[in-house]
Amino acid sequence: MRDFKEISSDCFYKMGNYHQKTIDLIQETEELFNESPKNRDEENILIEKLGALSYEISTELEIFNPALEIEISDLKDILVHIEKKTSDLMAR
Repeated sequence: MRDFKEISSDCFYKMGNYHQKTIDLIQETEELFNESPKNRDEENILIEKLGALSYEISTELEIFNPALEIEISDLKDILVHIEKKTSDLMAR
């Protein structure tokens, strides 16, 4: 599994290798990961946003062209990172 920072960096510097939808999903993930909730209500909102994003990525993966192996692999790794972030927030 690739580190999220590595995926984000590759997406930014090798943008030509990614479709716009994948770029958007990676960018949205990065924005959510950079949020710093200040209380439990904000944490719950972030958890909900991460859940919605996870669902969107899962749905996109169902229709992605199987030939897009790098993008599919990156999105699957992002799902794992989202699950970890969500678990960490819920454990607080």
